[in-house]
Amino acid sequence: MTHPDQRENPYVFRTASQIGTDRLVQLFDPDTHGIALEVNDITVDDIASGLAFQGRYNGQVQSFISIAEHSVVVATIVRRCDPLNLDLQIAGLFHDAHEAYLGDTVSPVKAHPLMMHLSAWEEAIDHLIAEVIGVDVALFRHPLVKDADRVSYFAERDSGRVGRMTPNEARRAWLNTWQFLRDERNKRKDPT
Repeated sequence: MTHPDQRENPYVFRTASQIGTDRLVQLFDPDTHGIALEVNDITVDDIASGLAFQGRYNGQVQSFISIAEHSVVVATIVRRCDPLNLDLQIAGLFHDAHEAYLGDTVSPVKAHPLMMHLSAWEEAIDHLIAEVIGVDVALFRHPLVKDADRVSYFAERDSGRVGRMTPNEARRAWLNTWQFLRDERNKRKDPT
């Protein structure tokens, strides 16, 4: 059966995506080919599911590790290095959240000239996510988050000490980390 939007403009349907909460969202503007997502399209539950069920490195690893598990590790490393900066810890958790909507693209593919728009799309989605979670988007690229991301990378690739969670466990761990950090931040803002 043809989706109603596809009858009017076949390209519209190909620029939409069904996400974790079983909604169809318009990822790309069919005219400009830019990001068409809006703030109300972004949900933490969709991000959690999208990251938990996607493997890192195009699945080219000895054991599955989800982007969600990786993000929890990054947030944990940031917490150990800067235990008082909750926004930075949240940024560590969400640093790859755009991948819930665009997928995980390995570095050699990102570097290809045909992929020149990918970083702009990632940045546009990062801005939306930052608005939803209430942090400065610049924190996603903060040096401590980048360092924690690199430490996690080496642990994933070399030591095999991560990658032990099933997708459902990783989703729960990611959501629990988000809820903890959000609640702690809210307590600090309103200590009563």
